[in-house]
Amino acid sequence: MDEYLQRIDSLSRQAHKFQSYEAREDLDRMIGAARAVAQDLSRELVECKRLRKITVRAQSFEVKLTDLLDNVEKMLVYAQLRYR
Repeated sequence: MDEYLQRIDSLSRQAHKFQSYEAREDLDRMIGAARAVAQDLSRELVECKRLRKITVRAQSFEVKLTDLLDNVEKMLVYAQLRYR
């Protein structure tokens, strides 16, 4: 879980370097969605500890979070090409 949070923070720092308001706003919105899924995953991992097994729901949150973070990274590359 810590690696996801570090990745989100790193992406957020990179997004705030853009001078373009449009790029920052779009990236912040995407990062906000990733943070929400990370919170859901965190809650589900607490439930997994209680049940002593990984649930399907936790696995789906993890896949969704990975996809969201990959999309943010792609958008960062696009924004760097477009706005710098």
